[in-house]
Amino acid sequence: MTEAEAVRIQSHALAAVKELSAIAALPMDWEADEALRLIRRGLGAAIWQFDAEVLSKLYGRFPEVNDLACMNVSKLDPNP
Repeated sequence: MTEAEAVRIQSHALAAVKELSAIAALPMDWEADEALRLIRRGLGAAIWQFDAEVLSKLYGRFPEVNDLACMNVSKLDPNP
């Protein structure tokens, strides 16, 4: 895999994570319905899977592609 291929994969993977996150952020009463709770849990699992199985592999091989590597993301404001 080339760095250019890694960047293309990263772009699509991050877009997928963004879409999954958008579903989980929909204004619904996620806790009132068992089916919604299970859906939200599945969304979280899918996001984790993308991170663990796709993005971490890219960043392990091409750390320069990880544009968050130089930031201390734990200190970022989650509500900019």
